[in-house]
Formats: sequence, structure tokens, C-alpha cells
Amino acid sequence: MALLTPTQLSEILVTSMENAGVRVGASFDPASRPMELQIDDAPVRVFLWNISPGGASRSPDERRVQTRRPASVPLFVPGRRTLLLGYHDQFKAFGGWDPRFHPNPGVSSSLQVHVSQLEEAVANGMAARTRNVDLGIEVVMAFVPGAIRTYLEVAVKLPPPGTSAAEMATWARAGSGEEDGEGALPTGPRKEAVRQVRIKVRDTRFRATISRIYGGRCAFCGLGASLIEAAHIMGVGEGGSDEVTNGVALCPNHHAAFDKGLLLVGEDGRIIVNRRRLVDLNVSKSEIAALGRGLLAKARTPAAKRFHPDAKLLATHRERWRIA
Repeated sequence: MALLTPTQLSEILVTSMENAGVRVGASFDPASRPMELQIDDAPVRVFLWNISPGGASRSPDERRVQTRRPASVPLFVPGRRTLLLGYHDQFKAFGGWDPRFHPNPGVSSSLQVHVSQLEEAVANGMAARTRNVDLGIEVVMAFVPGAIRTYLEVAVKLPPPGTSAAEMATWARAGSGEEDGEGALPTGPRKEAVRQVRIKVRDTRFRATISRIYGGRCAFCGLGASLIEAAHIMGVGEGGSDEVTNGVALCPNHHAAFDKGLLLVGEDGRIIVNRRRLVDLNVSKSEIAALGRGLLAKARTPAAKRFHPDAKLLATHRERWRIA
């Protein structure tokens, strides 16, 4: 496989962050190891390499990054935030390692991730697994570019070397959005942190899956342009789930309009402009007409029927906004 240049890798990283709403400083050297970035106005050391096939003696499922850098440069510096990343151009996915577990390996040492984990990340947005290394058990993350903000928020919460195998397994399950596995943690801040991570990752997986099954296009207007959001038909705060049948892919404008009951989906799939609701909100006739322009006659649905929005949830949504 062809490897990307440092400049190409840095462009993918910065674009991914900016698309996710992360602020990135404009001035840095993409060829340096590490790159010195300003991320959300804070200094961060960033190592980024290609993820490439393992050696001839390694498992065919294994991929790795070679930690090439000047011999005098450690991967971990206490008190400095560091991102240790790889990018696989075929999968369009990142790998993330914890620099605390790899403080100063040799300049050609490697960090591993499995193909099956990258595939899981592509399908679900994020995937976490534990891996035995010299300093203990590390949680290795894989994630798609659209999940990079979630990764940044999760990575700072991961436990340090010396944490028990059971607790690290709990964090890995949380980093894949799984529900079980809190038994290794006592009630308190650590358990709450795991729950926060799980919620963030589940939301990421929901968004990634909805975007994938709708082909990255809005169900109401067909717009793509990497702007798609995952709308819950019934909000999680109202008891709604993260099942794909409780989701619809929408562009930002139509997402907001759907959440506020300005747009509804009828029994036959027609997209309904809720004029009664709009009039109640004192919206002008010209604005109502503008909202209706560009809408498809019927809402787009995924190719597989099992992924179609739940008709009962759509009916509840209509009833909530006073449309029979």
C-alpha cells in the first residue's frame, strides 16, 4: 500500500478536527516529530504516522506504526499532553495509543492495532481493545475521522499504567460503547467517568451508523456534503434508544426543524410541513414557503428494511406536535 506523506497526514488530521468543531492552530511544521499544535487553544504534542502492514513474521490481522522520530525525542513528557496516532488510508481510520505506556521506545519500535479493530471502527465509529505491553495493559482506540472529538475527550480519561486488568477491560468495553462491565469499579468518580465515556461513544456509534446506512445524505432533501447529522426520533432524554430505527439522517437545518416539530413524516413517508406549529410560532408565510422548498416528496430510507425508522416512533413524533 502507498504511504501518505507527513503533509498529507497532517492535512487529514487537521481537516478531521475542524470538521468535528475542534479548533486547531494554523502554524506548525507537518514534518516535525512531534508536531506542536494548538488544539482548542491548548498546546499538544502530536505524533502521527502511517498505519502499515506488520512484518513477515507477524499475524496477517496485525497492522502497526513505526515510531520513527529523532532519537532524543521521547513519546511521553510528564505534564505535556501528547497524542500518539496512526492513520490507515485504506480504512480511512485512525489508531490511538496511550503515550504513558510507551514513554521512550526505540526510534523504530512499533505500535500495533488489528485489522478487525479498524473494521469495527469503520462500521461503528469507534472501537477499543486492550493490549498487553511492557508497562501493563493498554487501551488501544480506533476511530473514524468524524469521531475525533470523542476520541480527544475519551483519551484524557483513560487510566494510567498499573491499573488492574479487570478495570482496563471495563474501560475498553466503554470505549466501544458496550453497556456491561462496571463490576470492576467501585461507586464513585471512576464509575461515573466510565459512564460518561460510554455515553459519548454510543452517541458516536449512533451517528456513524445512521450516516452510513443513509449513504451520508439527508433523508429530507438529499444533501450530502459531509454535513449529515443523526437525529433521534424520540430523544434519549425522553426514553428514546440509540437503535438505528430511532434515527434519521438529516442536514443541520432539517435536523433542527424536525426536533422542533416544524417538519414531520407521515404514515406514507411524506414529509409534512407543520403549518399549524409554524403559525403558532408567528412564522411568516414567506418563511414557511422557504422551509418547504427543496424538500423531497417522501423521506429517503435505508436500503435494508430492518433499518427503516420505526413507524410507531414517527407516529408519536407527529402526535407530540399535534398532527394526527
